[in-house]
Amino acid sequence: MASLYALTTEFRQTIDEMFDEDGVMTPRFEELHGQISDKLSQVAAYILNTELEVEQATAVIKRVTALRETQNKKSERLKKYLADHMKAVGRTEFLADDGSFKVKLYLNRDKSVLLEEDAKFPSEFYDDPKPPEPSKSKIKQALLEGKEIEGASIVSKDRLTFK
Repeated sequence: MASLYALTTEFRQTIDEMFDEDGVMTPRFEELHGQISDKLSQVAAYILNTELEVEQATAVIKRVTALRETQNKKSERLKKYLADHMKAVGRTEFLADDGSFKVKLYLNRDKSVLLEEDAKFPSEFYDDPKPPEPSKSKIKQALLEGKEIEGASIVSKDRLTFK
């Protein structure tokens, strides 16, 4: 069967030949009109199926994203749980019984900047994008140089690694 494009092109090119001298439709007009109607329905059905596939894919992505976020949060909670208990018993590392992995807890190793909510900073501590956002790297550097910056402080965090 011909494509919708081919049928439409044929229809447009031969429209004048589709009627006899009395203005009555020829059988070819009815045949071509029927073929075009069938193709229009088929294309419309294909579009509807494609839209349903998009909706299904979107739903799957939403479920998988939620699962990923849940598993990520679970992993973070378990890391905190393990680190807290390692600190409580005074252990900073251990090797799995079968030697397949090693866990090491670095106490107060990582430094990061904690910004108070709604704190205002001098313009030199902002990055370029609009609207300007406080630059943690610029603020951290200034804090490390001994400058006092209201609303910002350096906090130490533990790091738990698996190898």
